[in-house]
Amino acid sequence: MKNSTFLKLLVGALLLGASYGAVFFGGVAFGRTQGEPSASPPAGVSALPTPVGPQSITFTPQDVAEMRAELEARFGGELPEGMQAMLDRFSGGGTIDFEALRQYRQESGAGGMGPGMFGGR
Repeated sequence: MKNSTFLKLLVGALLLGASYGAVFFGGVAFGRTQGEPSASPPAGVSALPTPVGPQSITFTPQDVAEMRAELEARFGGELPEGMQAMLDRFSGGGTIDFEALRQYRQESGAGGMGPGMFGGR
C-alpha cells in the first residue's frame, strides 16, 4: 500500500470518527435539555399506586343459582364437594368482605404472609 493511499484512509477514518463523535455529543447535549425529573416528587404523590376496587361483593340467591348452573355445566353436571359446600354457604345470598378475607389470609399464612403451617420457619 502506498503512503498516499494510507493517508487517505487514515484521514477518512478520522473524519468519520469525528462526525460520529459530533453526532453523539450533540445527542447528549440536546438530550440534557429535555425534561429532567425533579429532585423530589410533588406532595401527595405516592411512588406506588394503590388499586381501588370493590371492598366487598354481595350475592343474591339468583346469582348463586346462576353460578351453580354455570359450574355444573362446566363440570359435566356434577360439582366437586368443596364447590357444593361453598355455594351452599351462599345459597340464600350473602356478602364477601375482601378486607376480612385479606386479614384471614395473613393470619392463616396463605401466600407466605403470616406464620402459617410451619410457624414462620
